[in-house]
Amino acid sequence: MQRVIDGPFPTIDRFVRHVSRIPAIRAGIRPIVVLTRTIPLAMTVLNARERIEAGLPQLRHATWAIFFDAAEDPFFEAAVRKFGDLQGQLHEAPIWVGPGQARFVILSPEVKDPGLVRKRSQELDAILAGNEPWKRSTPEMKTVRPSGTMPAQQPRSTITPLRPPAMRSLGVPWHRKR
Repeated sequence: MQRVIDGPFPTIDRFVRHVSRIPAIRAGIRPIVVLTRTIPLAMTVLNARERIEAGLPQLRHATWAIFFDAAEDPFFEAAVRKFGDLQGQLHEAPIWVGPGQARFVILSPEVKDPGLVRKRSQELDAILAGNEPWKRSTPEMKTVRPSGTMPAQQPRSTITPLRPPAMRSLGVPWHRKR
């Protein structure tokens, strides 16, 4: 290990500028990136990773992890299940496959065996190298859309349009049930 960077940084851009100056990162060494803020998940984890990888493309091949404490974020498990596929129990250092097939090792105080963390990191390394130790198909998740935007409309080519009800002519009274 050459360096441990412990935040917080005021902005993600400032963090990216700082990390980009580390010789090992510039040389292509694959770091371990651990995100520790999880509330709200979409902003603190998914958006942060997207912005960090956009600023430092070499981190697309990093080992990404999320550390959470259930005492601070009791809804973490529900949130990761909402946004992706949690592959295992939280005490097993599971891999979470989030939107866009982004994979993270999930760490918490519940993980007692350091060998599990090493095993999950090796599984992620194998996935990045294209040698998946298991062939588990996970459906592509939709990325989180920016606040205030509408979801994209799906084409309706397979849906038969409904016919509007027949219009009554002006001056014809409404049919009333008695």
